[in-house]
Parts: sequence; structure tokens; C-alpha cells
Amino acid sequence: MCFSATASFSASIVIGAIAVVTILKAHKPVNYLFACIPLIFTFQQIAEGFVWLSFMNPAYKTFQNSLTCLFILFAQVIWPLWGPFSIFLLEKNVWRRNVLFVLAGFGILIAVYRIFWLCFYSVHALVSAHHIIYIFDSEASFSPIVPIIYFIITVFPPFISSVKKMWAVGFAVLSSFVFTKIFYGEYLVSVWCFSAALISGIVFLIMFDLKKTFVETV
Repeated sequence: MCFSATASFSASIVIGAIAVVTILKAHKPVNYLFACIPLIFTFQQIAEGFVWLSFMNPAYKTFQNSLTCLFILFAQVIWPLWGPFSIFLLEKNVWRRNVLFVLAGFGILIAVYRIFWLCFYSVHALVSAHHIIYIFDSEASFSPIVPIIYFIITVFPPFISSVKKMWAVGFAVLSSFVFTKIFYGEYLVSVWCFSAALISGIVFLIMFDLKKTFVETV
């Protein structure tokens, strides 16, 4: 998690358990991407756990840059793709699907931009006040637009979806962002992940409802 290696690895165990039962609830191929959200959170927590270890254990120091890039890959590349697209696949309402399709398209653009950026620039991790700060080197001049688009495609899709309880995912993401921005502004990239367990639990409930509805209609 965002506070220590122990917290990150402990969170990964809890979220990993949620991930297993959530994936088992997926009853159709289109549901698997959404059901795997807790699994992605698990890998992200593990990645940051090793980033913490790179500060604490000299044996991991050599890999600090690679581990930092791995965490950023989850936070800045995978989520913009995975979130909106997985919600798009669940949607049946035509106009909502169209909106989600557009947001997923922007997610692809953000992911490609971040991959390009990671190939040519550097990101550094620093520990400050029991949190990790991720410092990004010289970004392109249009980069201020990127965080805005990232916010939109991360927060808005759950509110657009007509799937039962999906709004709760949006509320958890939005409220955790506001809380983190106010109290942990400079640690946003790291601390925002503290809502992972809550979001994973909501994802499980949504998958439970979807499977229950499917069984009742068969």
C-alpha cells in the first residue's frame, strides 16, 4: 500500500483473496476483464511493496528504477485502458456504450502516451513522511492535459454505466481521490491506491449480482 512494504504486501494478500473469488464469479468472457480488477490491484500493491524494499534492503536497490517503472506501468498505463474498457464490455444500453467507447478510446491514447514517455524519460521514487513520491522528468509541453483526461476516464465510466452498483465504484474512486488530493496532495500517485480493497469488494458484489441475474434468467 502507500505507507510501508508490510502494508503493501498485506493489502496484496487481502485483495488477492478477493480477486480469486471475484474471478470465479465471472460467467461470461466479457465479464472477465472487469472481474480481474482486484487482481490488477493485487499486482500493483506487490509492485509498490518491492519499491519500498528497494529503499530498505540494499539487495533490491539495483532494481529500484525498474520496480518504480513497473508500479507506474500499473498506475498510469494499465488503469486508463482496463477501467473504461472493462466497464464498456458490461454495458448493454446503446448510448451509454457509445460514451464508454469514447472514454475507452481516450484511455488508449493516455496509455500510449505514458508508454512513449516511459521509454524516453525517467521516473524516480523518493520516500518522504512515510509515503512514496514519484517524480517525473521532463514531460512534453501538452502533458498538463494528461492528468485531466486520466481523471475523467478513471472516475466517469462507473457513473455512466447502467450496471447495478457500478455507481459505488465511481463514488469510491472519486471520494478517495478528493481525500488524497486534500490530505496527501504530493503523494497522490501512491496514496490514491489506499481505496483498492474497498473498490475490489464492490467489484465482487457487482460480479455476484451479474452472476445471480444470469442464473435467474437461464
